[in-house]
Amino acid sequence: LDTGQEVWMFPYPDTARENYGFARSTPCYSNGRLYTLSRLGLLNCLDASDGTPYWSVNIKQDFGGRNPEWDFSASPIVDEGKVIVCPGGQTGVVALDAQSGDTVWTGGKPGPVGYATPVVATIQGVKQYVIFAGKQIYGAAAADGRELWSVPWETSYDVNAAHPVVAGNFVFFASGYGKGCSLIEITPNGPKTHWAKKSLQAHFNSPVFTNNCFFGIGDRYGLVCINPRD
Repeated sequence: LDTGQEVWMFPYPDTARENYGFARSTPCYSNGRLYTLSRLGLLNCLDASDGTPYWSVNIKQDFGGRNPEWDFSASPIVDEGKVIVCPGGQTGVVALDAQSGDTVWTGGKPGPVGYATPVVATIQGVKQYVIFAGKQIYGAAAADGRELWSVPWETSYDVNAAHPVVAGNFVFFASGYGKGCSLIEITPNGPKTHWAKKSLQAHFNSPVFTNNCFFGIGDRYGLVCINPRD
């Protein structure tokens, strides 16, 4: 931090093909380790101090994953000793042991992967990961990956990229390409859609919830403040 000089570097296989740039997901730091996911699906666990690799998993090859059109972009997250990633294709979401890389469980919904990072939440008393996939948003149980609820949400090119926002038992999410935004409530009887609007079309930037309002930046309308009631 003082000098800006490179401390270490860890090379890994990639392609020279540019696809709107090269960088995608954000590395995740936990307990002295870095977890990085390449745009082609290579998940690396590295020593944060010197870059020594502990383990690597290819989420595309190992779990029947499928590259989205603009490559894997959802960042890995670490939660209670598990690394959570979304291969898409045959497997919606996977939990790996953060120390060994061994598979803890596979679950979620098959289908195209989205570009949004999973969100850790407790909804209706159940801890879960909210997954904004290519054609739907759903909850996967943190304990075993089973699907808890699901709502269809199809956007052009399967670009669901902004992180969902969870507030209590409510989930707010938004997409670009003219799609818009929606607020759903997860009830004991399943998801209930309260409204869907065009007012926020968040292409990449994730909305936030503060002062009892949703704020977001999106296509067409710029910066928007939304009343969650209507």
